[in-house]
Amino acid sequence: ESYGSVKLVDIIKYSINTGFAHIGLLTGGKILTDYAKKFGFGKATGIELPGEAEGILFNPEDMRPIDVATMSLGQGIAVTPLQMVQAYSALANGGQMVKPHIIASIKNADGSDYQNFERRL
Repeated sequence: ESYGSVKLVDIIKYSINTGFAHIGLLTGGKILTDYAKKFGFGKATGIELPGEAEGILFNPEDMRPIDVATMSLGQGIAVTPLQMVQAYSALANGGQMVKPHIIASIKNADGSDYQNFERRL
């Protein structure tokens, strides 16, 4: 069954993979990868968590059309939960990405603040 012409909002609303794949192929691997990097994928967030993974993104020059299509619907890449939280923060904050934190502050034994982690865009 064909969906026919579908608006972008409906591609997202109904999670139409063929629509995402079509958009990805029109956009191309380089631009798609550049946007993934702007959302923080493919590099560690830099939070207070030693050993944080970077995730995995294809090199756009090595991408075949099937790689571009699957990446556009969220497959063929590896992201960490923290990267996903950071990316969604841009959607929840008017386009401003907020750096995630595991903890809000570190306290001394007496309860006073040793270090606070400020909200950073």
